[in-house]
Amino acid sequence: MLVIELLEKSRGRYLSGELIAQYCGITRAAVWKQIKSLKEQGYQIESRKGKGYCLANDCDILSQEAISSYLHDPSFQIIVKSEVTSTNDVLKELAQQGYPEKCVLIAQTQTKGKGRKGRSFYSPNDDGLYMSLLLRPKQLKPEDTLLLSALSACAVQSGIKRVTGLDTQIKWINDIYLKGKKVCGILCEGSCSIETNEFDYIIVGIGINCHNTTFPQDIKGIAASLQSASFIRAKLAAAIIADFFKDYQTLPNRDFLSHYRKHSCVIGKMIQVYQGNQTYPAKVLDIDEHGYLIIEKDGHLETLSSGEITIRVKS
Repeated sequence: MLVIELLEKSRGRYLSGELIAQYCGITRAAVWKQIKSLKEQGYQIESRKGKGYCLANDCDILSQEAISSYLHDPSFQIIVKSEVTSTNDVLKELAQQGYPEKCVLIAQTQTKGKGRKGRSFYSPNDDGLYMSLLLRPKQLKPEDTLLLSALSACAVQSGIKRVTGLDTQIKWINDIYLKGKKVCGILCEGSCSIETNEFDYIIVGIGINCHNTTFPQDIKGIAASLQSASFIRAKLAAAIIADFFKDYQTLPNRDFLSHYRKHSCVIGKMIQVYQGNQTYPAKVLDIDEHGYLIIEKDGHLETLSSGEITIRVKS
C-alpha cells in the first residue's frame, strides 16, 4: 500500500509515522520522503510531533487513490492525468487498445476539451472535473443511445446533490443547470460496427465546472459553477461513477427515466427547437421511454429525438 492510499482512507485523522511504515511495509525514513513528495505535489498534509501525519478533509487533489477511497469498488480502473487534449479522445485510444469497460479517465485540465457539435469545452486547470467513462455495451442499439445520455445526466444530477447538497436540473438532452446556468456538459461518442449494428465501445464524457470563479466572455452569461458548495472533486467523481454504473446495469428497465423527468427543466415549458437549418417554437409535454421529447408543435403532437433546444423566456 502507498502512503497516499492510507492517508486517503484516514482523511482527517492523524496516523503515526510508525503505523504508516508498518501498514505500507516501508521504513520511517521512506515514509518521510513520500510525505515530503506529496506536499510538494500540493497535498495538504499536516505534521505534528507525537501525533504523526493527517491529510486535511478539504484537500482537493484529484488522484486515483482519492477517488478509489470513496468508490470502494476495485473493479474500476481509474486513470488520472495532469493534462490531456480531451479525456474522450484519449480514452478512445485506450478503448482501441483493448482497455475494458469500467475504465475511467480523469484529467486536471484539457487543452482541447470537447463539447457537442464540435464546440470546445472550457477546462481550466484544477477548477473542474473532466472525466470519461468507457463502456462496451453488448446489446445497445444506436437508436437507444439517447438513453445513455439521459442516464448520464441522472448520475451527474444525483451525484451533485449527494455530495454538495445543490439542487440542479437537467436540460434535454444532457446538460446540467444550476439556477438557470450550465454547470455540466455531457458528450457521448462511440464506435459501431456496420455489419452487426453493435457498438464496439462508447465513451461518456462529463465536464463539470466545480471551482470556477470566472469564465471567458463568450460563456460568461450562461455558465456557472458549483463553487458555492464545500466539497472535494474526488468524492464527486466517485459518486457520479457509482450512480452511473448502478443504473447502467439495469439500462433496459429504464427505471432512471422517472428521475430524469422529475429533474427536467423543460417539461411544461415553451422552447425553441433548432434542427439543421430549421428553427421553430414548441411546447414540451413529456419525455418518452426512449428519452425523446414529446412536443406540441402547431397544435400537433410530435416526438423530438435530435437537435438542440433553448427555453423561451416570456417577454
